[in-house]
Amino acid sequence: MTNGFSYQWWSCRPHWLLAACLAVLHLALVQGPANQVGRMVLLAHLGVFLLWQPLVHGGHRFGLRGLLVLLGVAAAVVLEASWGLTALWVMVLASLVAGGAFFEHLSVARWAYRLAVAYLILALAVMVLPEVLPQASGQIDPLRPLALLFLPALLLAMVVLPVPTQAPRAVGAFDLLSALLVFLVLAVVVLGAMAFMWLGGASYLGGLVQAIFSVAGALLVLAWVWNPRIGAEGLALKLSRRVLAAGVSFDDWLHGVAQLSLQESQPQTFLRRACETLLNFPGVTGGRGEVDGQGFEFGRPSGAEYPFEQGGVRLSLAIRHTPSAAMLWYLALATQVLQEFYREKALARRLRSLSYVEAVHQTGARLTHDVKNLLQSLEAVCFAASRPGASPEEIQGLVQRQLPVVAERLRQTLAKLRRPEPQDLDEVPLAVWWRELQDRHGSSGIVFSAEAPAPDDLVPRSILGSVTENLIQNALDKRRSRSSMMIRVDLTMAPKLTVSVEDDGDALAAELAEALFQEPVASEQGLGMGLYQSAELARQGGWALALARNEAGCVRFCLTQQAPAAREGG
Repeated sequence: MTNGFSYQWWSCRPHWLLAACLAVLHLALVQGPANQVGRMVLLAHLGVFLLWQPLVHGGHRFGLRGLLVLLGVAAAVVLEASWGLTALWVMVLASLVAGGAFFEHLSVARWAYRLAVAYLILALAVMVLPEVLPQASGQIDPLRPLALLFLPALLLAMVVLPVPTQAPRAVGAFDLLSALLVFLVLAVVVLGAMAFMWLGGASYLGGLVQAIFSVAGALLVLAWVWNPRIGAEGLALKLSRRVLAAGVSFDDWLHGVAQLSLQESQPQTFLRRACETLLNFPGVTGGRGEVDGQGFEFGRPSGAEYPFEQGGVRLSLAIRHTPSAAMLWYLALATQVLQEFYREKALARRLRSLSYVEAVHQTGARLTHDVKNLLQSLEAVCFAASRPGASPEEIQGLVQRQLPVVAERLRQTLAKLRRPEPQDLDEVPLAVWWRELQDRHGSSGIVFSAEAPAPDDLVPRSILGSVTENLIQNALDKRRSRSSMMIRVDLTMAPKLTVSVEDDGDALAAELAEALFQEPVASEQGLGMGLYQSAELARQGGWALALARNEAGCVRFCLTQQAPAAREGG
């Protein structure tokens, strides 16, 4: 528990661990690597560095090979440590610190890295290089006391920095190219100072200053050429194009594939033709492909084959010469693009099939709904004819009035089955339809009410009959749980022609009420298709079916005729 807490405590304070590593290095530089004490301190510095290093997690366990490498490094430090190797190590350490700083997003951590790099560069210039260059030792002696006091102050500033409140960067987030660049700059500065000293006869400080300003000027010019910011293309853009393009105009290839996708609708044919465009890549001579168990070939394969696979699309491309890493990356990206296009076309084809199935399903559901309403009408007629006390004249009149209506609706349903296209509406006077509805359900205990005598305006019998029959049947099914439930059918003329079916039973559940007319809903008596199909039928005929009221004691459905403009918009 203590070890875990200690590791977590140090992992939240990486700049303190880095400061400790540099503090031990400072003691080693003060002692010097020439004596045994300095070498032991350097060995201790190596141990602290292993705890801080940004490449491997602190809890990582080394294997046998790693342990042998560490023992070899430790033996080399103890036996072969010198000022030259120390100078090389300080340069490497400065590049590692700088490489890790590029991935830090916290301001506190960046300041810690800046102070660490500043310490390492000053220690290299003031404490290490003068020992490597004997003629510079005398020139730097006046600065040694100042360095011994000022350099530890930089480490103390690292310690007093506040502890970051956010999590530190992930281990392994290291910019290798930036580290190499920093190492090369330091190497050029050191070698430049030596060149100015030995070839130009300059002093150590003079040669060091000249080397620093020379490298700084070169970097300034290189930075301007890299990104001029004057509207012209810089070296960065040209180099990126050269490295990434690899002789391929990927945007032109992608444009060609997109055009091919618009021309070809069959997924297999599109993929075969699109793979032929891969021959435009340098060195690609042909290949084989496989998707959904079907194989094909394109081009004339010659050369080594390289496999690529993305989401079920397998390609084996023959390349004449050994491709570069950028070329392999491009081909893998092209395979992924082809797979995305192929999947889109396969999904579009599947959607077309589902649309056809949905159309067949809708047609069958509507016809089933019509047949169900016809059976309900026949059942109502049979019930009315078989009620006790009915005279033969009443039964004969009822049958003579209702059977032609049922036969006509059955004929229309069969016509829809033979030809599913929209049929002309069977229009009848409203008064006739209202009287037929009362005849069919007059013996069911339903209360019919009209605010005024029904006019002779024409109304579609198929819409009003189908929707109203479904609403009445639903209310009758609901009344089976409570025989005293009242069912009422009202006909109103103002402000719009409306037929409402109301009962005084329990309210519908909120979730069920929201889903009504939008999709088929779960039903105890069936699949819940009736209200959904009724709403669709009403909408197509210029009517609107709605749940006007939904509360305990009053559940009312209304079928309302829309204005002509609303019917056209629907």
